[in-house]
Amino acid sequence: MELLYQAIKNIIIFLLLVTVLQNLVGQSSYKKYINIFVGLVLIIIVITPILKVLNSNAKVDRFYNQNVYRMNAADLGEQLVKADKTYQKTILKEYKEKIETQIKTSLKGHKLTTSEVSITVNEDAESKECGKIQSIKIQATKEGEDKKTEDNTLDISPVDKVTIDKITINDATKAAETSKAESDKYDTVEELAVKEELSALYGIEQEHIEVSIV
Repeated sequence: MELLYQAIKNIIIFLLLVTVLQNLVGQSSYKKYINIFVGLVLIIIVITPILKVLNSNAKVDRFYNQNVYRMNAADLGEQLVKADKTYQKTILKEYKEKIETQIKTSLKGHKLTTSEVSITVNEDAESKECGKIQSIKIQATKEGEDKKTEDNTLDISPVDKVTIDKITINDATKAAETSKAESDKYDTVEELAVKEELSALYGIEQEHIEVSIV
């Protein structure tokens, strides 16, 4: 019941704020985007108490991020058509930075620290798929791995130079190295989980997503 009362209170406050905002905006060209955003937020406010009970907040975040991405992608084409070439580069840069930040935030949920994120998007302003992500490349590390490595490094004492005689690698060793090289071609469970999430979020095939977790 407490969740229900809180939800009703939030809806009333939100609707009051929306009314004030709509009066300020008037008949602006941005009104349609504001209405879409208002609808999404209102849905989230209504269903959040239910999802809290079901412990499904992650689904809400994904739903919200999916719709934000679609709205931004749809709006990108209109902005590029109206802008000159110099400003187009700025718009595309800001658009990519927003998505890269969103990806980094998403990976934090997997307890990963992102060291590199690069994306390619459809930059054709005349295309219906303008703004759609075409490929994603990610390099990440598990949280705490860097610190652990540094701590281990401090414990290493200097040693005298050691000379090792030439070792002949036999067939068994070669086979082991070949097996390891082959295994490196396949994604780990963590990498597959990240791929699946990003594929669902941005509507991109998993083969166009490259994830490397070290």
